[in-house]
Amino acid sequence: LLGNVPPTHKTVMKIFLRRIILSPAELGAVVAELPEEKRMSKEQLNEAVTALLGLGWLKQVEKNGQMVYTVQQITTGR
Repeated sequence: LLGNVPPTHKTVMKIFLRRIILSPAELGAVVAELPEEKRMSKEQLNEAVTALLGLGWLKQVEKNGQMVYTVQQITTGR
C-alpha cells in the first residue's frame, strides 16, 4: 500500500494511524520527538502533509474552531 511513497510520507501516515486527529502544532511536536533517522525538517513535514492532502490520504477540517488534520476515510461499500 505504501510501497512507492517517499519515507517522509510514510512516517506522517504512521503517525496518523496512531493519532487520528492532530493540529499542525501537535503533528510538529510528534515529529520532533521521533528518532533522529525518522525526524524531518518543518519544510519536509509541510511538503509531506501537502502531498498527502493532495492524494486524499489526509484531510483538513475545523474542530472546535481549530484547523486540524485527520485521516481521509474511504468507504468501499462492503
